[in-house]
Amino acid sequence: MEESVLWVPGALGAMDPGVVRIEATVAGKTRFGSGFVVRVEGDAAYVATAAHVIEGDREPRVYFHGR
Repeated sequence: MEESVLWVPGALGAMDPGVVRIEATVAGKTRFGSGFVVRVEGDAAYVATAAHVIEGDREPRVYFHGR
């Protein structure tokens, strides 16, 4: 299984480290999956997830759990 890394811009001050929820929509169908933060650099987070979760969606949504 391949892994993909998503770049997620924005303020990360309210983010807890660890698991994130991912939603991707392809052909009108929404897929749900999870991923985890592998690195934070400034206001960007790099998230690893399985490729099948986001394949075909150029702008998947990543939800961070607040503190």
